[in-house]
Amino acid sequence: MTNLTLTAQTEYIRKSAFIHCTDLRSVTSLAETPPSLSEEAFSDETFLTATLYVPAGALETYQNASNWKNFYDIRELDLTGITSAAGADETIVSAETAVSV
Repeated sequence: MTNLTLTAQTEYIRKSAFIHCTDLRSVTSLAETPPSLSEEAFSDETFLTATLYVPAGALETYQNASNWKNFYDIRELDLTGITSAAGADETIVSAETAVSV
């Protein structure tokens, strides 16, 4: 998996949830308030190499949020007009489920 999209309803990401997903190049969080993120949810490699995309206006919140601030590259994304986060090669993750699409 190279791209991960977290829905706006995501509330918590558990320890080791994506620790073995070392090919992640982008993580998009649709939540304006950062979900709780376990310290070891992502690998150190992901924090260094993947770009974290967050809703416009939420950049500073993610830069200061526990564990989210570990992403080296955090960028705002204008999400206006997006009706679906599903893509051909992306995974959508909600608070309790993971579904490949």
